[in-house]
Amino acid sequence: MDLENTVLASVKEVNKLWKLILGASTIDEILKLWYSRVQIDFAFRESMHLTYYEFNWVKYKRCWFCRDTKESTHFGANKSNKHWLKSYCKECEAVKTKNKKLIDKEWAEKERIRKLEYKKLHKEKVLEKERERYANKMKNLTIEEKYKLRLRWTKANKKRAK
Repeated sequence: MDLENTVLASVKEVNKLWKLILGASTIDEILKLWYSRVQIDFAFRESMHLTYYEFNWVKYKRCWFCRDTKESTHFGANKSNKHWLKSYCKECEAVKTKNKKLIDKEWAEKERIRKLEYKKLHKEKVLEKERERYANKMKNLTIEEKYKLRLRWTKANKKRAK
């Protein structure tokens, strides 16, 4: 019973605001009234602890990727959008993320090969930069940290350490 009273009160409040909006004379008045309506709408959703499926007034939505019109349950949640729904349906979202991962893997492999080729061509330059980087790193370390690094290196390289 308490839930019904809350819903009825909020519906009455929204209806009052719509009547005010329709009777408003300037754009500023309309914007102020519309903004207050949106605030009441979000406050109502938050007070009822409703998910976007339970309170969504949109029954059907069109996917931007496949252009099919589907029920709102086929779309993921995105509170920043007007209807709290994502632009892509769940199936298209899955395809999009899978393609992105494949593209990223291909790019990562190409980048790895490119770096190896650069190292082969500019071997002396790369070695000098690595030596500088190592020297700068060693300057900032304490004696204990240097000792720990040396121990770790000798454990990893037993044959070379002898």
